[in-house]
Amino acid sequence: PVPTPVPTPAPTPAPTAKRLASCMVWGDPHIRPFDSDEPDSVGADSPVVDVFSTGDYWLVKSARISMQARYRPTQWTNGLAATSAVAIGGPFLQNHTLIIESLAGHILWDGIPILETLPSELDVPDLVSARYYKEDGSRSLSPKHHHWLAVRSIDLELPLAVTVKVNRYAQHVDAMVTMP
Repeated sequence: PVPTPVPTPAPTPAPTAKRLASCMVWGDPHIRPFDSDEPDSVGADSPVVDVFSTGDYWLVKSARISMQARYRPTQWTNGLAATSAVAIGGPFLQNHTLIIESLAGHILWDGIPILETLPSELDVPDLVSARYYKEDGSRSLSPKHHHWLAVRSIDLELPLAVTVKVNRYAQHVDAMVTMP
């Protein structure tokens, strides 16, 4: 008798990389949400949403990740709000909290000032890798930034492939969150 051929199993498909999406807040304040039609377009001029009232607003709110932006008026915004701080926390940071305020404030890890000198770095294994440095204005998150002005930036690498970049200014911050 002729042996019955053993069927060849179908190849296992390669895992597909998750698409990264970005949310950006800048200026007085403009917001480009994750689901905007302009993915990864840092230089695009028109925001999707403008928020001019003060308060705390969610950037990311999920079971594992919590990120909020705080909006306050500045001397340059005629009473309108600008993003003054970004707070990051939740179970993905083992319920620690990282707050990045404008240059008028601090950078805080669980309420304790960190990254107080420029340049500086922080590494909390498996939770956060942070780098605080000065870069030229061409790398600003703001589409209308004066590119000859230096920018004080913080780059964060967080669990779950979340990255955050924050530009700190005298009384406001610009921030971009990128995540799967």
